Amino acid sequence: MSATTEDAGSADAVAPDLGTESSLPVPEHEGDHDGDGTRGRLSVHRAASWWDALGRGQKVALVVLALIVGLNLVLASLKMITGGEPGGPVSSSFSTGGTGLEGYADLLREAGHPVTRLRSKTATSNLPTDATVVVADPQKLTQSEGLALLRFVQGGGRLVVTGRAGATLVAAATGTSIEHHGMERSDRVPVWVPTHDTGAARELAGDRGGRWVDVGRLLPLAGDDQGPSIVAADVGEGHLVAVADTAMLQNSQLGQADNAALGLALAGSPKRPVIFVESVHGYAAAGLKSVPSSWKWAALGLAVALAIGLWSFGTRFGPPEPQQRDFPPPRRDHVEAVAAALDQAGADTVALDHDSPGAPP
Repeated sequence: MSATTEDAGSADAVAPDLGTESSLPVPEHEGDHDGDGTRGRLSVHRAASWWDALGRGQKVALVVLALIVGLNLVLASLKMITGGEPGGPVSSSFSTGGTGLEGYADLLREAGHPVTRLRSKTATSNLPTDATVVVADPQKLTQSEGLALLRFVQGGGRLVVTGRAGATLVAAATGTSIEHHGMERSDRVPVWVPTHDTGAARELAGDRGGRWVDVGRLLPLAGDDQGPSIVAADVGEGHLVAVADTAMLQNSQLGQADNAALGLALAGSPKRPVIFVESVHGYAAAGLKSVPSSWKWAALGLAVALAIGLWSFGTRFGPPEPQQRDFPPPRRDHVEAVAAALDQAGADTVALDHDSPGAPP
């Protein structure tokens, strides 16, 4: 049964005139107009910042990692500048602190000795036998560097080794079982045997108690009742002098008693080149090896942080957006399609006035 209203006189009365597609209010494409600006701001936000899209755990992880990397960089910078000690590494000729040897290097330079600070790894090629090589309180001495120093002194070079860490090198060069012991400090250390190795020095000061034990065939040059502080020996065609306590040559003590005179005598004959081995204090010549290990770890941390950031930013993106929105079919076509479906199904149709309640706008 077909129910129709009495004023339905034509097919147009079956449904209100919805107009053509061009007359419909078409939703604008996203991005054509910002309207209230929300869509535009969202697009800018997506392109410029990914922080708000991160989860709380991701944010915490990134902040903690950034703090660790930043702190590591600051500490590494300070260590690179200061060497981990005020003024620089202990007994380095670069160090201006009280435990450094910059004053000793300046003293030798003023006395006419060409001074070289060797930052590269020691090798036979960079250790001429007409020079005096100073290895003071070595923090790290590789086997290859030790062998290069042994060849240097055996070939006619002059080697000055100071401090506890140099005991192994002295023992290897001299073939003795010499050891370094820490004793009580002495206000004054007398020179026992005045030689060309001690020069005009007769009394030394600033000693912190370092002494050699079991010196064997080595000649004790200075010391006290606790043991010798300075010993010397010929090694092959060269000569070695071992100073148990570097303090007498350090910046804070160099001006006391006859310490400066001892320092000049240790360098050898006037105008003799002096090489301070600085690779044993963590310095390197150039390239990747010159970068402190802490800096390398900091760079690795930055790389990890960057990777996490890229991953987090990547989660903001999905499939590429279409060039235009897929709009729903025009309302007239939709209504006609529904009416056709109802007619095929045998449903009763009701024609609605345009102004009737429930009519589509």
